[in-house]
Amino acid sequence: ATMACCTHREKSYAMPAAPAPIVVVAPDSFKGSLDAPAICAAIARGLRRVWPAAEVRACPMADGGEGTLDAVLSRGGDRRVRNITGAGGKVRAAAYGIVAAPEGATAIIEAAEIVGITDPDGMATGVTARSTRGIGELIAALLDTGVRRFMIGLGGSSTNDGGAGM
Repeated sequence: ATMACCTHREKSYAMPAAPAPIVVVAPDSFKGSLDAPAICAAIARGLRRVWPAAEVRACPMADGGEGTLDAVLSRGGDRRVRNITGAGGKVRAAAYGIVAAPEGATAIIEAAEIVGITDPDGMATGVTARSTRGIGELIAALLDTGVRRFMIGLGGSSTNDGGAGM
């Protein structure tokens, strides 16, 4: 016996074509490994491998400690460096940022960059002898240049003087 050809069509369960996904990537830094902008780039590369048409919107984040300066400057602004006093009293180079705005320049200061727990000289000094003086030095120097707006991330400090050094 031969089988007759079936003209019945099965219903398709394929997903209808959809617009390319929009994916927001907003990580904090992986302490001691990668900063938030580098993590955003790595995640975006991975997403584009599986979704080539995806629109990836990178938005590096920070909690006010290590990585705050990088996260803010990833959206624009200038990174600058100034020699100031670290937590242990030694002069050290520390980065800060300047972001232009119609209201005037805003200084971006990260306490962790100046008196942070990643500074070996500061950590070699007893905690009661550490100071936030360098943050105050940077604020004063920026005030002397005409900056009047400040964003200061206070996380990641190795000090416990409550900002008295400023």
